Amino acid sequence: MRGFNVRVYGLWVENGSLLLVDEIINGRAVTKMPGGGLEFGEGILDCLHREWREETGLPILSAKHFYTTDFFVASAFNPERQIISVYYLVRSPTDMPISPRESESEIQGFRWMEIDKLEPDFFTFPIDRKVVSMLRERNWMAMAI
Repeated sequence: MRGFNVRVYGLWVENGSLLLVDEIINGRAVTKMPGGGLEFGEGILDCLHREWREETGLPILSAKHFYTTDFFVASAFNPERQIISVYYLVRSPTDMPISPRESESEIQGFRWMEIDKLEPDFFTFPIDRKVVSMLRERNWMAMAI
């Protein structure tokens, strides 16, 4: 049955670098930004906060909309589903360690990468690639929230 899958991600830019997550999803290694799927009955910002805390173990201090998918993308895991992704620039405490909840995660690790060195091909999913291109085109210093 055809339908939609809404994904919500946080873009944490700190000192010119973006936080990335390496994760195993359905047995496939992926590089992406922290975030995940909207659950039925959940608002988009609620999803952002829940997914961010699940993946990083951190609260979000502030969030500002950055981008929502504006082109068709079929799910990499179910071609009968269309993906809509929403990205927010986020801020989290810098004095707390990043630590995902072990029991719910297939996260392999986190890493910071300088925005100036990011390449779209580093990312698994096409929407992430577009977002990385947008980050590189914009003055990331002006994006601080």
